[in-house]
Amino acid sequence: MMQWNLQFFAEKTEQPTARRRSEARRKGQVATSHDLTAAVGFLAEDYCRHCGKP
Repeated sequence: MMQWNLQFFAEKTEQPTARRRSEARRKGQVATSHDLTAAVGFLAEDYCRHCGKP
């Protein structure tokens, strides 16, 4: 049986430092409007399936 490392799924305990945030921005690791659009589409589809509508 496969064992899971539960810390992989755990919440972060501390906020990222300013240096890490600036490095992430420099590398392009920020949420974009494309990510937001995909998330909204997923939530809308899930809502429609839950309500039984096509």
